[in-house]
Amino acid sequence: MLKFAQIRRLIEHDQFFLPPTLRYVLAIRHAVLVASLTAPFALPFFYRITQREDAPGLMLLGLGLVLMPLANFILLQILEMLFKKAIALQAEVNLKD
Repeated sequence: MLKFAQIRRLIEHDQFFLPPTLRYVLAIRHAVLVASLTAPFALPFFYRITQREDAPGLMLLGLGLVLMPLANFILLQILEMLFKKAIALQAEVNLKD
């Protein structure tokens, strides 16, 4: 949560296209990667509950909960690429000035 607060502070001060922001996004992306790699281990738990309660909707809920960190990881990867390009463009503009 500390990284989110630091990013928010940089955004409030209009300093979000700086290398520290990219480092924070990378740290958050790595944490989400760990979460997305460990989330599939919850599927057997959802499967057992689904079989015991005869509620197939719970398995869909479990799949959704497992796939959410993966979707966040992909979003953060895109955000990282955007920040890299924005930092490069800002550095180029600063050199021209």
